[in-house]
Amino acid sequence: MDQKLKEFDLLFLDYKEGRISDEDLLKLQEMLKADEALRQHYIREQALDAMLSIEEQMSLPEEINLENKEALKGNFSLVYALAALLAISLSLAAFYGLQTNSNPVIAHIEEAGGEVQIIRNGKQLKVDELEGILAGDKIITLKSGASLSYVNESTTILLKENSEAVFETKDGAKEIYLNTGDIICDVDKQPLGKPMKIFTPHAEATVLGTQLLLSAGKENSRLHVNEGAVNFKRKGTNESFETRAGWSSRISKKAGIKSFKHTLDKSLIAIKNFTLINADTNQPFPQFDPIPQNAVVKLSELGTSNLNMLANVDLNPRYVGGVRFVMDARTPEGKKIKIYDPRGRQRNNCVEGIFPFMYGGDTDDEPVKARSWKAVPGTYNLRAIPFGEKEEMGALGKPTSLNFKIIQ
Repeated sequence: MDQKLKEFDLLFLDYKEGRISDEDLLKLQEMLKADEALRQHYIREQALDAMLSIEEQMSLPEEINLENKEALKGNFSLVYALAALLAISLSLAAFYGLQTNSNPVIAHIEEAGGEVQIIRNGKQLKVDELEGILAGDKIITLKSGASLSYVNESTTILLKENSEAVFETKDGAKEIYLNTGDIICDVDKQPLGKPMKIFTPHAEATVLGTQLLLSAGKENSRLHVNEGAVNFKRKGTNESFETRAGWSSRISKKAGIKSFKHTLDKSLIAIKNFTLINADTNQPFPQFDPIPQNAVVKLSELGTSNLNMLANVDLNPRYVGGVRFVMDARTPEGKKIKIYDPRGRQRNNCVEGIFPFMYGGDTDDEPVKARSWKAVPGTYNLRAIPFGEKEEMGALGKPTSLNFKIIQ
């Protein structure tokens, strides 16, 4: 217990001084939840801190008049009572999240272009300097978007280019204020009674757990629901519509709510870019993650010719059910290169229906492990065609092409 207590005290000191990391905060929470002795230790420490603080505020005299001892006794009773109440309050806060003395990180930016701005307390911050997104942060995207993931759950957000949104929390529930632009959400199941809410200038969307695209324009707000259901309410009224999967709703100042059936927004069925994979280690080559257009790949520098190519899908793999790969490869002499996987199957034209979508295929028992294709020098053109469902079913997305060269 001594070692654990020492570790706890160090973590809690970092928390009180506001320098604790996200990982250590989570560790501190788990320690309090799992160990009754630590919880009692925490309560005692907080009671002592509270008494010292309250006694200082009372400015007790150095010389005590014994005739007033009954009054002083009452004052000390008040000190202990207030300290006990404060300690209980703080201990409960620690047990359910340790969020009373700091502004916690609520989300992390997974990817953002150079045109993305973060505004915190009126100051612009650099994305690479942030530990995470705090309640009240405003994100402005210009020519490039930003993808975020919420802490401790699988909820992901894609704020598309030319958008502006403020991320908030209220009583433990998530709130997003989309001032303008487009937001794509894949929302994990939310705690009972605490749905996520997304506000636009015209509407309020209440989300329990779903996939959606919400757009805020000057004249109206548009909602597309691809999975689950969203309550879409007109701002300032009781007028609302439960928009379910396969439906769209539009709210405007003039026309109110209009709802209609829709097909999946094809912009979601997309290949974002490609990553060159070392099939020996099943890891990406850092210099080719992602691989740029017209890249030159030197096999001598890679240390292997066993390669694979990963098609990175936009935001969430459930929007893409399958990918057809077409590889046109030529030797320096112009002869067509036939590409085979380890089982001897030709892969120049193939379909992958299991995420992650790899051109070289993946093993049957380990879908995330790449099968290799033996690379030889030449010029390569890879074309990837995404589909909304497996086996080239569902909506057809926009094809994406990559040109690259392999040399020895």
